[in-house]
Amino acid sequence: MDRNASAMEIGNISKVNSLNTFKVSIYPNPTQGPVNFDINTEINSLVVSVFNITGVEVFHKEYQAPKKISFDLSQNPAGLYMVKLSSGDVEYVKRVVLNK
Repeated sequence: MDRNASAMEIGNISKVNSLNTFKVSIYPNPTQGPVNFDINTEINSLVVSVFNITGVEVFHKEYQAPKKISFDLSQNPAGLYMVKLSSGDVEYVKRVVLNK
């Protein structure tokens, strides 16, 4: 990675070589199923993908101009999940723990 590129911060999505940041709040974590995202930046669309620890995608949905996103992982086994948010060429990955 270019030393002059913007680094991803916890809780932010940063576009490489851009000063624009994408602020996201994820809660609760750990969860018993419900997962909520508050999007604090204007975006046109956002793709949410959730993967289990073996890399299998267990959730995928595209949202238009989202401010708040909610979905439920309770139908999945307890464990660690990776949530990937994508908007254009910007991506953000966050770990979410599902407890049962």
